[in-house]
Amino acid sequence: MEQVFNARDPNQVSSARVIEADLGVHNRRLFVISGIAIYNWHVDDDMGEHGEVRVNLGVYARELENAAPFVGLAAIGNGESEFVFSIHEARVDLDSESGELSLYAKTAVLGEWSEFYRFSYQVVATVVHVGTYVEGTITWPTEVMKPPSDDPSTVAPLLVVIANRHEMTSTAGPWGAYETLTPIVPGAIQSLTVHNDHCEAHYRIDNPPMGMPLKVTVTPQPGFTQASGGAATAERIRGPDVFTLSPFNTSETVDFAIKRFDVR
Repeated sequence: MEQVFNARDPNQVSSARVIEADLGVHNRRLFVISGIAIYNWHVDDDMGEHGEVRVNLGVYARELENAAPFVGLAAIGNGESEFVFSIHEARVDLDSESGELSLYAKTAVLGEWSEFYRFSYQVVATVVHVGTYVEGTITWPTEVMKPPSDDPSTVAPLLVVIANRHEMTSTAGPWGAYETLTPIVPGAIQSLTVHNDHCEAHYRIDNPPMGMPLKVTVTPQPGFTQASGGAATAERIRGPDVFTLSPFNTSETVDFAIKRFDVR
């Protein structure tokens, strides 16, 4: 049975590192990926056992061109018997749906008792990489706030746009699961159009991560409604609430509308 490790989880892979270099030709990238997988495979068998492992490397690409994997023993133990510790096959795969690179290896252990605690790996790969982005519009009535011009810098400090990692955390109490948002990548206001009765700001978030559930939030700052009083909140009006990007789905559009409410 294949055992799967996630390089983004320090409880499964320690010292995970990624070096990326742009090769300057047609979106090609060179990656050097390394880590120590926490295997913890215990056997007590003089006949030997075989295993299969896969490490999801947390690196995404549209096409895998070349890869050179190296896998080595990092920590083993034996109770003074004849033993075998083996990694006898290794390759790098590209998931056809998510675009994530993974390291696959076959292992074997023999001994009474024997413990295969850790194995280290390094992958050098050249891939075809595609950038990601999220964009959308933020609209609001001019009665809430009317900028003095179409210069986006007049509203950029007042609108905080962030792509957040989305997680649902379960609790033992009667409330069930609750939403947890971890800020990952900030966005920027790129343009602003002021109409007679409403305003439109266009935002963009460059290079949010692939393979991670994301949720975009827009937070008007206190000064946004200073002229008209009250407070403001931004609600999603178009686009998905939570989404995941991949090399085959590299962008998303999420629009928001800002409304004012009185604080009493």
